[in-house]
Amino acid sequence: VQGPGGLIFHWNTSLRQLLRNQTISWKSTVNSFIRNSGDIQLKYLPGIGTEITIELTYAPPVGALGYAVVHFLGFDPKDKIDEDLQVLKNILE
Repeated sequence: VQGPGGLIFHWNTSLRQLLRNQTISWKSTVNSFIRNSGDIQLKYLPGIGTEITIELTYAPPVGALGYAVVHFLGFDPKDKIDEDLQVLKNILE
């Protein structure tokens, strides 16, 4: 992921659950710089399409201090995630 100042961050995840056409669930590994997890739920709605529910959580490096530094630099991870999810929504529609 690209963070503040264009810095690139990587981490490893482990798949917690994968159910074809239903669920994708993951969690970052213990030594990840940015701890995160997520769930994607797919629900088929006959005659309408598919409803997609995405839940993401993350913990910035060094906790509240890291969160404050990132905001001081003018970068809001939540805004970036929201923008990326909107791009995904536009592609899927």
